[in-house]
Amino acid sequence: MKKSEFYFELPQKLIAQHPTKERTQSRLLVLDKDSGAVQD
Repeated sequence: MKKSEFYFELPQKLIAQHPTKERTQSRLLVLDKDSGAVQD
């Protein structure tokens, strides 16, 4: 794995600045490191 693989553009508007008011609205993104499958 190379550090350069982690350099990418991420618009500021896509980064949460505050937690959601209701925890039931929160989401978690999970990446399976073996298969590369993404689950949200």
